[in-house]
Amino acid sequence: MCNAISGRDSILNPDSIIHASLTQSQEIGGPGDFNAIKDAEIKLSEDDSIIGLLTDTGNGKYSIQYKPKPGKTYKVDIYKKNFPRAKATTTVPEGVKIEFIQKTPQPDEYKRHLVEVKINDREGKNYYWYYSYTWRINYQDKLTSGYYNIYCPYFDDFNKKIEPEMKYGYYYDYMIRIKDSENDGNILSWNTYALKNDESDYYRVVLEVDKHYDKYLKTSVQMRMQENQTIALNEPVSIYTNIENGYGIFGANLVTQKMY
Repeated sequence: MCNAISGRDSILNPDSIIHASLTQSQEIGGPGDFNAIKDAEIKLSEDDSIIGLLTDTGNGKYSIQYKPKPGKTYKVDIYKKNFPRAKATTTVPEGVKIEFIQKTPQPDEYKRHLVEVKINDREGKNYYWYYSYTWRINYQDKLTSGYYNIYCPYFDDFNKKIEPEMKYGYYYDYMIRIKDSENDGNILSWNTYALKNDESDYYRVVLEVDKHYDKYLKTSVQMRMQENQTIALNEPVSIYTNIENGYGIFGANLVTQKMY
């Protein structure tokens, strides 16, 4: 075991109170579960003003009855005896207008509607991700898949896979990362199909994320892609962490979604 704190997936969202999860880190490939860290002191600050301490709710989980605000910067200072003091900082995105516009009044022969996804980008460096999922009503479970027959010049190609049988000759694994570097402050849009039937609900989701969560998502997708290779030919991927003297992610996002 490594004597360091692992802050696992603490993602701030203005729609939810703040949660954190602390465990003891492990060697890569180490056996067993992560050991929860209890009775830690986690101090939260907003723009250098102290908000308070997170409450230990058991099993390494902590929370505070406070919702983060768009555009604000948050810091956590984590203290636990016999562990290095851990710190992390993130800024909640300010928020942009995101629209899902149904382009066809009636579904086609495959029960699909054509939908335009539109991001009204804000000037400066911003980070966006797009994904969709299916909620199967009868099974009460959530399914996600890759992205086929979709094109946009703003998409990051890091997880594009060649597939000659597809409409554009490729598809994207897991999620799509949207770049605004060459279209700063402009409208970023693309078309996609939305299915509809009585057995499932289909959701389209855009995440506006901070720089830390952006790097975490990208390296997570890269690792999942590498794990699914029959023969690993690339160097191992390290999941991004922004925890000083520890491991894990303290990030932020804004979620916009539409059900069809």
